[in-house]
Amino acid sequence: MNHIAFNPIVSRDIALFRDSTALDMADMVWLFGVTMHRWGKMMRDAQDQPDRLADPRHALLLRWLVAHPDETPRLKPLSPADFLFRLRPTIEGGVTAHWFSLVMGAHCSAGHRWTALGAAIHPASRRALGLLEATNPADLRRNWEEWCRNAHLEARLRGLGDLDTLRSWSHSSGPQRLQAAE
Repeated sequence: MNHIAFNPIVSRDIALFRDSTALDMADMVWLFGVTMHRWGKMMRDAQDQPDRLADPRHALLLRWLVAHPDETPRLKPLSPADFLFRLRPTIEGGVTAHWFSLVMGAHCSAGHRWTALGAAIHPASRRALGLLEATNPADLRRNWEEWCRNAHLEARLRGLGDLDTLRSWSHSSGPQRLQAAE
């Protein structure tokens, strides 16, 4: 994408960026702050009108992302297996795949599928891994511990009880929703 140093950003450049990062549509929609419908139009423009000037907001964002790939939030986070591999040494007693998936908001069995089988992780969980990731192990541990506190709080507020004893976030028994007055 060296050509953007001498040219304005056009619709084709956004499609080239998408291709170079291999991000899926959900991530691109999030990144560019557009609806799915608008993203589809942007990609049609990239095919039908590749030299059309991009929206200035998108052009500025793309220019920044290309110029500062290491200073922006991780667009393509580590795989769940790689994240867990980096996380385990920072946590006393380690982190099981069971606990990892439950704290990420999934069924406890998902962790095994993510780490051992390379199964896909939900886009929201993938985004969470990108937010939690830190090169400094102490920062990674701190981020993880805060995430776990939030998971415990969310489970309690949903009336699910102790997160440590759950296998799933579904309400197999008990209230479906806590009343606002409680």
